[in-house]
Amino acid sequence: MPKPRGAGDLRQKVKFQARAMVDDGHGNSEGAWQDLDPPGVRSCALSATRGGETVQAARLSGKAMFDVWLRWDLALSTTAMTDMRMVELVPLSPGEARVDGRAFNIRFGPEDIDGDRRWLLIQAESGVADT
Repeated sequence: MPKPRGAGDLRQKVKFQARAMVDDGHGNSEGAWQDLDPPGVRSCALSATRGGETVQAARLSGKAMFDVWLRWDLALSTTAMTDMRMVELVPLSPGEARVDGRAFNIRFGPEDIDGDRRWLLIQAESGVADT
């Protein structure tokens, strides 16, 4: 998907999460995903770019890469995000609150591709292990 032209192209909503790392008492760290605020919930343009299948444990698993375009924001652009994940928020029916949908591992970004401080690009992957 090309870069959005305006706010009307930002039809999906996403939120960002990071793991809260806690020592499990055996020398390992573990933790559940927690919503980050900021950046909070953001409107975005989300489009699939390519996909594929891999064989894991004698089973096929599908995965897909997505381009996610968001409005430029200094706080979002300076956050190291490859250790975070992004969750799509999906409405159950029109006019209702949104619930968590697909989870995406962030593979690249956020990056101001043109340097014009208008849009940020994040490349994310769905259908992969919850890292």
